[in-house]
Amino acid sequence: MTDTDHTSSRKQPGTRPEDPMTYQPGERVALEHTGDPHTLLRPGDEGTVRHYHPDQQVLEVNWDSGSRLSMLLDAGDRVRRLPAPTGSASWEQVLDAMRVAGAAAGRDAAVWWAQNLIGGRATGDVREVARQVLAGIDDVDPPVMDGLPTADRYVLAEDRDRYAEHAPQGALAWEDLTGRQRD
Repeated sequence: MTDTDHTSSRKQPGTRPEDPMTYQPGERVALEHTGDPHTLLRPGDEGTVRHYHPDQQVLEVNWDSGSRLSMLLDAGDRVRRLPAPTGSASWEQVLDAMRVAGAAAGRDAAVWWAQNLIGGRATGDVREVARQVLAGIDDVDPPVMDGLPTADRYVLAEDRDRYAEHAPQGALAWEDLTGRQRD
């Protein structure tokens, strides 16, 4: 067994592996194998350790894809550790900073939309118009959906600048991120 991977072996109940692998929150791992037939995760997918239960050999992971599937290391699931980033900020800290920036941008967009679109078109109480729009979104009502603003991935050329503006000090440079991390 190396210090970068974990291959579980069958053991007798009540016995412990000679060299138990431990994981710390914030460590990065890559999936090597899972026996879960329903997951969309594939070998090579990366994630951040959320918690490790050594007694049960259960590794809780926040996968970059958004999945929160835990690895059952005692049942044959395998992951390998990824090298620590060269920056001092953990990937989880970078994601947290991006979430905060995204939430703030979303609130700003909602305020702008309410003031300039709903408020400009509605007469009387704009809250009722907002309720109708939200109901239309829930119902996937085509006239409502067609009236919503959209973002085109291919015109979002400012990703590098946004990342530099919001990433915590010590985070990896934009050029050092993987394609999946950039997405």
